[in-house]
Amino acid sequence: MSIVVNGSGTITGISTGGLPDGSVDVDTLAANSVTAAKIVDGTIVDAEVTSLAASKLTGALPAISGASLTNIPAANLTGTVADARISALTASKLTGALPAISGANLTGISSVGGATGVDFNDNIKVRFGTDNDGEMYHTGSQLIIKDTSSEMKILATRVQYQNASATENIASFNADGAVELYHNNSKKLETQSGGLNIWGDIEMGGHFAFTGESGSDRLTINENSGAVWIDGNCSAASFTDRTPYPETLQLAYDVINSHQKLPDGQYKADDQSKQLDHSNLHEYVSLTTPATLWTENHNLPEGVSVGDVKKEEEKSRNMSGVISCLVEVIKDLSAKVKALEEA
Repeated sequence: MSIVVNGSGTITGISTGGLPDGSVDVDTLAANSVTAAKIVDGTIVDAEVTSLAASKLTGALPAISGASLTNIPAANLTGTVADARISALTASKLTGALPAISGANLTGISSVGGATGVDFNDNIKVRFGTDNDGEMYHTGSQLIIKDTSSEMKILATRVQYQNASATENIASFNADGAVELYHNNSKKLETQSGGLNIWGDIEMGGHFAFTGESGSDRLTINENSGAVWIDGNCSAASFTDRTPYPETLQLAYDVINSHQKLPDGQYKADDQSKQLDHSNLHEYVSLTTPATLWTENHNLPEGVSVGDVKKEEEKSRNMSGVISCLVEVIKDLSAKVKALEEA
């Protein structure tokens, strides 16, 4: 092998394998003596490049595509990489765990999800407020909307609750209009400007009270163990009186005389329903509620069938008829007292 140095300082005659490994290092080469133009494409492979620090590279590097980059550990990525320097760098090019990334510097995001929507796994919360006071999440069986520090408002002209398939109404709240409540898609209650409309029966536990302007009870309807009674004072000019009235004075006396106390052993001082002997009442004021009436209730509680209702025939008293008979008896007795006084 002959080495020729011409007048311009160019060395020729050296083949790739002509110099032993390590005989020429970076310090042996004069500054700027080896340029990119003097290196033939493909003559330097990755294995031949060692200890090439950034300080050894000067000038502008050509654009580098990320298409051929593989197995770059996240720990080897340091400093700041400008957006313009990253092209075709897909997730498959990165290996290992990426460091935590803060979203504090994200800008230009005007929407979440776009046309494809946003999916959250069960129990992953969407949080609102500086202190995360509001949150919404799905447990797997329930959708939870929660506010831990204040009230929650739903602002709309109409708020409507329906079943999951949107085929049945549950409740409807209308601005400047009615509040409607449904049972099995059948309207049962509706507010109106003049009051309240109710469809169906009203079942009460305890008592139902009519109150005055001061808030005190004026009239109450009470119930206990099947017994119902009215407390308070009620009067109105519009009441229609359909009270029965005895045809004869003797009938009035017969009705009054038919009232008897239950015999000893049956009478209960602590139970008003066990004090009057209804079996001896005159038929003019005696009422019987047949057992079949109790099983014809069309609005039984949920889960209760007609066969579950076991009521017996009940005896009661027509108080309007009793009062009319008392009036006639008192009038007759008053007349007799007067006659005795005048005798």
